[in-house]
Amino acid sequence: MNNERIKNTGFLFLTILLSTAVLYAFFGTVLEDPFSTFFSKDGDGLQVYFSSAYHVKYDVHYWHQSAVNYPYGESVFFTACQPMVTNILLLLKPVIDLSDNVIGIINFIMLISIVASAVFLYLIFRALQLPGFYSSMAATAIAFLSPQIGRLGGHFTLTYQFAIPCFIYLLICFYKKPSLWLSFVIALLTFFMGGTHIYFFAFFALLLLFFWVGLYRLNYAHFRNKLFIAKHVFIQFLLPFIILQILLKISSDVHDRTATPWGYLNYTSSPAGVFFPYGKPYEFIVRMFCNPRGGEWEGVAHVGLAATILCIVLLFLFFKNSVQKKLSYNKTVVDEPLLNIFFWGAVASLLISFGWPFALGLQRLLDYMGFIKQFRGIARFAWNFFYIINIVTVYIVYKRFAHSPRKAYTAQVALIIFLCMDAYGNSNGAENNLNNAKLTWLDKDNEMPENIWIKKVNMSKYQALMPLPYFHIGSENIMIEPKGEIRNWVYEVSIKTGLPIFAVSASRTSLSQTYSSISLVMEPLMEFPFLKVIDSNKPFLIICDVQNIGENEKRIIAVSDTVCTTPRYRVYSCTAAKLKSISQNYCNAIKAKADSLKAICFNNLLSDDSLKRFVFEGYESNKNETAIDGRGSYIGDLGNWNTIFEGTIPNIIPDTNYMVSVWMYNFKKDLYPRSSVIVDLQDSAGKSYQTDYTMPMAILKTMYNNWALLEYSFRFKHKSDKLKFTIRNKELIGANNVAFDNFMIRPSFTNIYYRTNSFLVFNNRIISLAKK
Repeated sequence: MNNERIKNTGFLFLTILLSTAVLYAFFGTVLEDPFSTFFSKDGDGLQVYFSSAYHVKYDVHYWHQSAVNYPYGESVFFTACQPMVTNILLLLKPVIDLSDNVIGIINFIMLISIVASAVFLYLIFRALQLPGFYSSMAATAIAFLSPQIGRLGGHFTLTYQFAIPCFIYLLICFYKKPSLWLSFVIALLTFFMGGTHIYFFAFFALLLLFFWVGLYRLNYAHFRNKLFIAKHVFIQFLLPFIILQILLKISSDVHDRTATPWGYLNYTSSPAGVFFPYGKPYEFIVRMFCNPRGGEWEGVAHVGLAATILCIVLLFLFFKNSVQKKLSYNKTVVDEPLLNIFFWGAVASLLISFGWPFALGLQRLLDYMGFIKQFRGIARFAWNFFYIINIVTVYIVYKRFAHSPRKAYTAQVALIIFLCMDAYGNSNGAENNLNNAKLTWLDKDNEMPENIWIKKVNMSKYQALMPLPYFHIGSENIMIEPKGEIRNWVYEVSIKTGLPIFAVSASRTSLSQTYSSISLVMEPLMEFPFLKVIDSNKPFLIICDVQNIGENEKRIIAVSDTVCTTPRYRVYSCTAAKLKSISQNYCNAIKAKADSLKAICFNNLLSDDSLKRFVFEGYESNKNETAIDGRGSYIGDLGNWNTIFEGTIPNIIPDTNYMVSVWMYNFKKDLYPRSSVIVDLQDSAGKSYQTDYTMPMAILKTMYNNWALLEYSFRFKHKSDKLKFTIRNKELIGANNVAFDNFMIRPSFTNIYYRTNSFLVFNNRIISLAKK
């Protein structure tokens, strides 16, 4: 017994040494200095670096982060700050401050996770009573074949490779010897990984479902005891779920996050993504027999040549046995019942990653799936399949030839060669994209020309950083992408100064907070709503890329004071009072312009063009209480097609910019900004020659109370052309009332306006004339 334990320990150490050696072979350059290397220099990866480092360095609350979305902040579960890691560092901070080493710690955890993955795969194989050396070699190869290695370049919270193998191993141990303490260990892993990224929670939940249901159906001893099942399912799954929900409630009081994130069926896997050897040395050979198009990057989770061959054989045997009615639940794949259960759980994961059943013409069913809609990268469910099918492959190869030592040796060597070949193709060269340096970020003393200004400015006098151009990513309803290098620059200044950022790069951001913040870069028909919740006594410090700012951002710079100019950007200061003046200045300028124009009246509308070249529809005949101006508006159901306008425009000038605009009511309601807008240009016979597709969030110009102005630019080809403007949102279910008002088409050089007792409507912009 002692000799066997020593032997097992020796093979375990062999696995650790072997996987560490291979790790150094593939990632040696970045391992030499993980504390000065950035695996990603922009995008999602830099966001994780920034939010994690800021949380440890400056945040005072464990479950709430102040780095972005100023002045509201955000829950740590939506900022990718890896709270399960950074909160440990925050807890240790009074004893040992590691806030300047967060990037290196994150890098090290991601890389060492590959070794941990190999270790748990080895333990799984040994628990299945496979030979030590064979288990060690196979485990190491599978670890470096893992699709999670592809996430090292940006999706850092998804790189914890040990998670799924560790979970499977713990379930095997529990199956062999159930105990309360083991259930609590499973619960701890579920809590830790679920708090790191919700997808791990989903992966585990699916495996747990098959684990418990499968063992119950197979009538295995106490696994038929309902009290036993209830107790352990509560500990393993419900307990960590409840704790995570409590922490989520504690971390934020937001109640208006989107219920339907974009992209559930956009980021799916496919048979090609799982079985085709993209980028592998033998790809050209496979392409002689099968030549699929490039798959969705999210969906690439190649299981390897050996597992692919096994799947082909199993599929053949499955159909053969089904026809011959020899299919048996507990002996479908292998002679190990629990491994069969995992296999079918893996198959279910694979089908989910394909988008099934919703991708099979049942997309509308997805609308009723509640929290399931929150998963928009379901291709990742193929990871469960990757690990389990390779475990099954290693097991079957050993068991199939165990009766013949010579055949067993040959088969095992062949399998290891296949796995190593695929692992090499997957990991070789991966570090080339990870070895990035950001010298200005690591310039702690701010001695470099790009940073020296930071030492000269009293940062304590400012309340937050304001990046211009502004960006807002995360609400799923509004998307303002960062332009140029502004996000990188403002992250760097924030991490050096501790100033939070008046911008957002997170997920599931509050809708009300979103509309309050993005008013900054909308046409300022009304005073910015966020001015009511910020510190009115401290100015903003503006980091400005002057080459990429738009007209609305130029208005902010026009009232700001210059602080300094750096080699990369300009720095300004702007008070709340000056931000408040922007709306008044803008509206006054429009009023003055209207007063100065020499206009001709066309049916109560004034135009500075001698010919009527515009269309205006106020829907006055459709009387209702929703109108933005006047007595009527268009009322419809946004879930159906709504034709807002269809007709001709007088005196068209071909090849000239025209503007079509309309006010949309209740724009702030979840999903409304993601509707489909179709601008269809037709010839005189009604035949379409140009159809433009866009979304309200892409053509949003400004907001006025609960209304949003949508405006789109286009060109007619002929004088007799027609236009059809329609809108619909196929994601909505049930009744979804929507109103549109003041539809206008005009040449861009023409000004159209009119006055009432309360308003000036100028080019469809509404300016209040009420005295304050």
